Order: sequence, then C-alpha cells, then structure tokens
Amino acid sequence: LAGRVTEARAVFRPLAAVWRVHGALPEAWDVLAGRAVGFAKDSPLRPELAESAYALAVATGDGVYAAHAASMLDAIEDRHRVKCGYAALADVAESHLDDRMDSFFLSETASYLFLTFDSQLRRRAVDASGPDEARQALMLAGRDRTGRGSLGSLFSGARGGPAAGSAL
Repeated sequence: LAGRVTEARAVFRPLAAVWRVHGALPEAWDVLAGRAVGFAKDSPLRPELAESAYALAVATGDGVYAAHAASMLDAIEDRHRVKCGYAALADVAESHLDDRMDSFFLSETASYLFLTFDSQLRRRAVDASGPDEARQALMLAGRDRTGRGSLGSLFSGARGGPAAGSAL
C-alpha cells in the first residue's frame, strides 16, 4: 500500500463489487459495458483481490475487508470446489468450470485468505514481508484425518461472519 490507504480503498471497492456479482473476478472487465471482456472472461482465482483484502485489513483494522475475504472463501468453496481441488472458471457469467487449477491459487490466494483470519500468523508474515511462513501452516492445518483437506476445514473457527453494519 505504501501508505496510500485511501487510494487502495477506492480501487478495492469496484473490484469487490464485481466479485459480489459473479463470485469471481474475470481476467478483464469492461467498465463501460459492465461485463467481462469476451476473450478474458475466465477467472483463474488470482491472488490480487485476496491480497488487497488482507493488506487493507492489516492497514485499517476495518472488519469490512475480513468480511469480503469471508465472502470470497464462501464463493470459492461453493463455485470452484471439485473432487480433486479447486477449478478456475472458464466463464464467470455462466459459472462454467475450467479444467485447471493454477499453482498460485494455493500458494498465494489461499495464503492471503488464511492470513486475513489468523492474526498471529498475520503478524509473523508481515514481519517476514509476505505470506511464506503461513504456507507451511496452511499445508498442515488444512488436512483432515484422511490427509485430504479443503479451504473450509482450514478456516473453520478462524473466521467470523461479516462485521455488523459493515459494507464495502
């Protein structure tokens, strides 16, 4: 953020609004038409919005960013969860799943969501200048007794619902 919290909030709001409508961010968004650009309507679950929610939550202490991260987590569990992991969307408007899960989803997107809800890990990761420490905890904490985990099991008990009266 480099101290530019006001500007970061202003950029975050419209991106969060697109996420609320589609439960994902397309690769390119036509602001004037209010829709995904035809050649870039897929959503590979990039980390930038989760990272922004995390950074703004840390910088401001405002629960609205944790609430948005919670809605991201819910959408990911509802729309992207498949038998073997999490799939990208081939088309955000039609919720058509793609046959891929990019590596940055687990290494970055999930890490930032996890850090948003875990204040102790958040402090250590901020001290280490990134979510690297959290990645180890993420791999261990997300496992159930069968060795298979989900983001939902990873975050159970770590996140609360949206803060009362908060809105983006």
